[in-house]
Amino acid sequence: MSDSELNTPEQDESAVETPTVETADEAVEETAREAVEEAADAEGKDEKEKEKIPYELVVREIRPGSVLYLEFKVDYEEYTKKVDTIFADVRKNAIIEGFRKGKAPLNLLRARFRKGVQEDAVDQIRRNVLGQFFDAESPDVVSEVVFEDGDDPKPDQPMTIKASMEVQPKIESIDYSGLEVEILQRSVTDQNIDEALERMRNEGASYVAEDNLPVSEETGVLCNMRAIDDRDRQLEHVTKDNYQITNITTSLPTPVAQALIGKKAGETVMADAPNKRKNQAGAVLSENDHYTIEIVEVQRKELPELNDEFARDQGDFETLAALKDNLRKEFDRQNEMLRKRDIFQGALEKLVEKNPLDVPRSMAINSANHIFQEEYYRILMAGMASPLTDDARLELIERYMPAGEVMAKNSLLIDAIGTLESLEVTDDDLDKEIERVAEEQGRKPLAIRAQLERQKQLDDVRANLKTAKVRDFLISKATVRELSEDDYKAMIQKKNAAEVSATADASADAPVE
Repeated sequence: MSDSELNTPEQDESAVETPTVETADEAVEETAREAVEEAADAEGKDEKEKEKIPYELVVREIRPGSVLYLEFKVDYEEYTKKVDTIFADVRKNAIIEGFRKGKAPLNLLRARFRKGVQEDAVDQIRRNVLGQFFDAESPDVVSEVVFEDGDDPKPDQPMTIKASMEVQPKIESIDYSGLEVEILQRSVTDQNIDEALERMRNEGASYVAEDNLPVSEETGVLCNMRAIDDRDRQLEHVTKDNYQITNITTSLPTPVAQALIGKKAGETVMADAPNKRKNQAGAVLSENDHYTIEIVEVQRKELPELNDEFARDQGDFETLAALKDNLRKEFDRQNEMLRKRDIFQGALEKLVEKNPLDVPRSMAINSANHIFQEEYYRILMAGMASPLTDDARLELIERYMPAGEVMAKNSLLIDAIGTLESLEVTDDDLDKEIERVAEEQGRKPLAIRAQLERQKQLDDVRANLKTAKVRDFLISKATVRELSEDDYKAMIQKKNAAEVSATADASADAPVE
């Protein structure tokens, strides 16, 4: 078909479809836009099956923040071919007043929809070229790809594609030299044993009602408790009848506990406790909780005698000496675990100093968000937090960024050590861990594995096993110096002072806006 034929409208009125929008121009816009979208969808689906667009990679560099910057050149002819292809697909589906479907003049379509088609062409070329690059090099991308807006393609000039994305830093080698770690020296003392026994006695204490006994931090209290907020709304989780309290300082807000001290059975205590609550929009709903407590009984605390009978009540121990021996072994086990943890954390800290890493901001944000979520959940469960606005949440996450960056660096190093030192977790390692857990829980290994698979936690188990292997490897590389409690405190104070000084220096050097 010649160009002259394309430019001649066909006046077959029976073939003209009535627009479904208010005006003919809107009908043209609507149908052509749908045609462009259909053409783009078809192009996206078939892109991998079509001939790949030739390109030249002219810039490939890692910028600060572990940002991979790429710059490609594509011949202008590839751009014009893509534009023509999209227009051809648009023409097949466009319904324009005065023309049969697929018979609208190409020049008319070009005049009306040039900008949209050109933008689609650029987008498809970008995706095609970047897809080829990813297939060839498989970079470990950890953020969204950002394309820089460039000039419109010009005749006789290559089309330029500029893209950037955060990638996981590649660690080719690790310097383990000078891993000198200072940790707190831990040992089991008689005082540790005595304190543990005293805790066990308190856990086994009984409480007996006694007339005319005043409430103290050592007494038990049986009471009826009510609480409302500033809006006179009852706090269901606080309102209880015949509520047994064995430790008022940990069970009640401080002002309420203090108001109870010295009171006796039959008395009623009223006290306010600050507790600011906000809605999602940040508006304050209530600032105080108002407690009313009727004291039913004040109870004397009675501790069990520390003897062989007490030991037998704690488990399979015939004598108090056997219980003490078991406690000492448990302290030794815990101290060894803490020792390994301290060496591992200290070695990681030294490795970060000796092997600088440029952590992608997105990884630091993810780690900071993880830390924030755990901390917020903890205080939320303790009833010390209220719902946060989106802005407040982002502000808090930003505060956790330094800790998030440290966590991200540690994670990168652990992963790299596991790979470089061939400390990968095998299927046999996983089987042994599942068998260990099964033995502890008195279940069959197959049941444990099925549960882990159902909850999609097998990868978490592998990750923990890999961390344990890296931990043992680093402990073997570290030179450890154990410090007394006084020397350790002095070392921590010196370290904290150095960090505060470094932060102050960084703030002083920061440019003033």
